[in-house]
Amino acid sequence: CIRDSTIPACAEGKTTTVTKTATVTASPTASPTETATPTTPVETKWWEEKWGEPKYGGNLVIRAGTVDLTLQPQDPRASQYSLWFEALFGDDRLIDREEHDFTTAFKPTEYMSGWLAKGWEQINPTTYLVEIREGITWQNKPPTYGREFTAADVEYSYTRAIPDPFWSGFLPNLKEVVAVDDYAVEFRFKSANPMNIFEVVGPYIAVVQVPHEWYELSEAEQQDWKNAPGTGAFILTDYQPAVSITGSRNPDYWGYDERYPDNQLPYLDTMKYIQIQDMATAISALRSGQIDVLSDSRDYPTIAQAETIMSSISDINMTWWLTWGPNVIFRYESEIFSDINVRRAMQMSLDRETIAQTYYKGYTVGEPVGFLQPQIGESWVTPYADWPADIKQYYEYNPEKAKELLADAGYPNGFETQILASTQDDMELLQIMQAYFQDIGVDMEIDAYDRTTHRALAVDLKYDDMIYEQGMGQASPPNNALINFWSETENRGRFGNVSDPEFDRLVEKFFNAATLEEAQEAFKEADMYAMSQHWAVGACLVPSPQFWQSWVKGWNGESWWAAWHNIYQARMWVDK
Repeated sequence: CIRDSTIPACAEGKTTTVTKTATVTASPTASPTETATPTTPVETKWWEEKWGEPKYGGNLVIRAGTVDLTLQPQDPRASQYSLWFEALFGDDRLIDREEHDFTTAFKPTEYMSGWLAKGWEQINPTTYLVEIREGITWQNKPPTYGREFTAADVEYSYTRAIPDPFWSGFLPNLKEVVAVDDYAVEFRFKSANPMNIFEVVGPYIAVVQVPHEWYELSEAEQQDWKNAPGTGAFILTDYQPAVSITGSRNPDYWGYDERYPDNQLPYLDTMKYIQIQDMATAISALRSGQIDVLSDSRDYPTIAQAETIMSSISDINMTWWLTWGPNVIFRYESEIFSDINVRRAMQMSLDRETIAQTYYKGYTVGEPVGFLQPQIGESWVTPYADWPADIKQYYEYNPEKAKELLADAGYPNGFETQILASTQDDMELLQIMQAYFQDIGVDMEIDAYDRTTHRALAVDLKYDDMIYEQGMGQASPPNNALINFWSETENRGRFGNVSDPEFDRLVEKFFNAATLEEAQEAFKEADMYAMSQHWAVGACLVPSPQFWQSWVKGWNGESWWAAWHNIYQARMWVDK
């Protein structure tokens, strides 16, 4: 399977056919008898209807909660603001956002396409061939001076990443990446596995490509932002810690817009992040037009603030990213919660629809979710409407039935319990859940700590009954989502220390699948089994508002997780 968004045959975007009426203005030499010939129907792409023709020039300003730039190229913290880096693959730019909205961090591979690479092809069970685009150059500045980007750079980048403690978690089965010629590399894996494709395409977090020249600099030279290298559309031209980061148009950029193939990128003259830590100040800057984009997956306006923005800026663009929220996760060995009827009772005590309508003001759906966010798509996710009836019955709000289940489990008067929580998570939501549990006789004491202490206590299993942690509705790759509850996983104390032989068997089935389709079916089976066991109780997906001014074009509110922001910002423009 080779995907390249610049090849028309691979484009899966929806189009709309419209009929345009021809209008002819007579020139001074035109014959008086000249008549207009009606044009044939013209195929209009979704992006043309949405944004019109791109414009060059202008500046884009994005609010950042904290401007703290690390210049280490493969430090995962670098990706948020590293305008100069790029990856091999990225989000498909041609697919209609009505088909897939790209608001999740993880995307199925059918929604990914080439970036620095042209595409991928599996040539044997343990090897993928990736073809690199010709004509790509590193930015014409120290230390790369505009030299050509080749397959040797890809080999170098992955050779550095594979043993790295952070990146190895996303490349668990990748043995090596080897350049086979100037414009092709082979991804060679330790064993055959349908999930290997995710390590090639990187649909969750991408290994950015780095030049060897940067690592050959002295430590002092590496700390100089003027030496930040990359192949990207913007060159780092100013960095003021805790103030701003500015990228200027790369005049030698190799990329062209897939939607408008004659247009060299980027459209913008400059891209700038400015630090505004206080959200009220950031909202004022948005209202006054001082910033163009207010978007962040972690630091975003409250729902009340979002409603104020929508009411005060009539033409503002906005979308809601539905993200995973914290869950109440039961410790597997707990004497109380080892009884499935107790876990079912806790599940039935929660009125998700009311929480969605009141606490989240109707901006999310009051339904439970499995391991993954439903927006990822039905190739991996079973929609709640399709869950088996014998599972769904325990996710319906029914406090009376919950009390009966507690009585059957030997707790007719309820019981007292305790939960380990982090003060950095949504404590107000936890208190709402606490009140629902109280309604069925469960008195839950909240034991809250800072994030660091919370994590340490969780990993060491220093809690007796429950932990408040993100467990369901994840945006991570399917294999990462499963192993949180797999008994072979180290440090699984954050997720209740589950050790279930049947679940382990289903996880093994997933990892031993011969094809991607078999892996998807095995994942869904494991997902539904986990939902039937009620190891966690969650409310619903958390709505996070994202805003951009009406004059900002070329972006539809897609997720900017990891390195993906670069691929969008190169294709954005301002129309004012």
